[in-house]
Amino acid sequence: MPGICGFFLRGDAPPGRAADQTVKMGAPLKERHTGRVTTFSDSRFAVRNFRFQDRFREENQEKRVFLDGYLLNRGKLLEILDAEGEEADRDWDDEILAGKLYELTNGKIAECLMGSFNLCAYDAGNSQIELINCRHGARHLYYMLTPEFFAFSSEMKSLLELDGVGRKVDRLAIQDMFNFGYISGTRTFFEDIHLLEPGTILTVRSGSVDQRKYWDYSFANTEVRPPFDDMVEEGGRLIGQAVDRHLDHFGRVGVPLSGGLDSRTILSFASQKQKPIEVFHCAWYAGEERIARELCRLNGGNWHRFDPLQFDIGEVTREGMEISDGNIHCHQFWFLPVVREICNQNLVDVLLDGYLMDVFFGDTFLVLPKKKLYTDEEKWKIINSIWRRGRPIFVEKAFLPEFYREYEEANRATIEAGMARIDEPHLSNFIHRYSFANRSNRYSVALPNVQRQYVEYGYPGLDYELTDFFLRIPPAFKKGARFYRSILVRCFPELAQVPWIKTGRPLDRDKTRIDRLLDGRLPVRQIGTAALLRLSLGRLDWSHRADLNRHFRRDSGFRSFFMEILKDPRTHSRGIIDRRGAQRLADFVDRGWPVFTFIQSLVTVELWFRKFIDD
Repeated sequence: MPGICGFFLRGDAPPGRAADQTVKMGAPLKERHTGRVTTFSDSRFAVRNFRFQDRFREENQEKRVFLDGYLLNRGKLLEILDAEGEEADRDWDDEILAGKLYELTNGKIAECLMGSFNLCAYDAGNSQIELINCRHGARHLYYMLTPEFFAFSSEMKSLLELDGVGRKVDRLAIQDMFNFGYISGTRTFFEDIHLLEPGTILTVRSGSVDQRKYWDYSFANTEVRPPFDDMVEEGGRLIGQAVDRHLDHFGRVGVPLSGGLDSRTILSFASQKQKPIEVFHCAWYAGEERIARELCRLNGGNWHRFDPLQFDIGEVTREGMEISDGNIHCHQFWFLPVVREICNQNLVDVLLDGYLMDVFFGDTFLVLPKKKLYTDEEKWKIINSIWRRGRPIFVEKAFLPEFYREYEEANRATIEAGMARIDEPHLSNFIHRYSFANRSNRYSVALPNVQRQYVEYGYPGLDYELTDFFLRIPPAFKKGARFYRSILVRCFPELAQVPWIKTGRPLDRDKTRIDRLLDGRLPVRQIGTAALLRLSLGRLDWSHRADLNRHFRRDSGFRSFFMEILKDPRTHSRGIIDRRGAQRLADFVDRGWPVFTFIQSLVTVELWFRKFIDD
């Protein structure tokens, strides 16, 4: 925990049924962090809310609000209440504050709130329940709707505890996991369980259901090109403000630090206001570790180092799967042992992470248009080149023929369905909107949905004012992360001299032509390493220690966990792969082909089958 689950009866039922069902829903949720459970029930609705906060005040009223998460604009909300003559207590818990605002505005509060949250609002008088999530929907909230009831939970396993619930598998979602490493849109592995769309209000009554988006990405970055330096100055101010909002809300702060731009940005701004900041580094690369150490020293942080290749992969994967219920690709769980240790030692109250900042301000997923109009086929190819996780030839050679046919059909069906929902003429904006709408930012969803079971997470990059600013940045400004780097050079000139791991150069220096040639068109080291591996049939391995394909080849404990699943007859019974195909997949990795991602997808799906279908 934390998390939330609730059950709403849409028709008549025996007294106590809602409360009984909610108790069942809460049973499989495990406590991993000290918190508080708040409960409520009446004849129609019951809810259980598991929270980090330790303040709660019982309210007797027809309109009740339950909050999973936190609010970052408390000052503004208190001003609204004061202006309406409501005597607001500055010490109110976020949940109480949201409840008072909900009552005062007659339920129209979605546009008022800023933070990271899922909110459940119950109106007993009108027999109505509303679910509201924050703009970006980073915290998953699953729901099931039938003529008889409506149920929701932050963990999918809760919904499967309900009486009479079926477990029909969504094959397209399974194919998504192999194609992209995430499940697109609002689907889950179950056909009858859905994910609440970001920035959404879902209203359920006895005889009706209404769903509307109260916010969506609306770009304003192609008509007018403002002065570059003016935007850089504004961006620095807004990032500092976003970090300050988190520092004001939480106490002790930690930052997971790499050699990239996002984490150094947060650490640098946070260190201006609070010292020391606890710094946590996973040492994948020696060069990156040197950069991170220097950034930590210059910012006066407390250094904590971890080696992720020493973690027990079996323990990490099983724990991550147990929390996420298979809805997150197993490669994302590598940071779990770190947050568990942070929790055990009670080191911080919140970890500030650069979630999506590389997309908003850097050049991640940036595709600058070379012409004015692109066909749907051209857009499909671009999206596929960004998000498809591996070359399909290996799926064709290792997996069952029928599964491969499904896999190819699902690839096109998923992308075309996502494209059909987007009306955006500019290519760069179209690609970004596709990514957000289809939750293609799943590369980091383990943070708000798995790791927060041990420690709360904050995302300064998702600050609402900062997001609105991102929507105004001309795409051309972000080429080579020039805009992002310029903010850091302006705000922290000394720190900007510490190299960026991506280029090996200070932030005020671009790549040279030779750098771009070697990185883009002629990656000498990668080509040479791969060629040597394949020519030697895997015997000569010069690949980097952080390459998990290499780790699979060389670490017996790591390898045995995955091979045990690949060889298990249960794995061969799903219509996905047979014994020979599973061995062929492992052989590909041993001979130097980078297809370990398919093994991880197979393990993700297989462990989900064992947890929810076999039992």
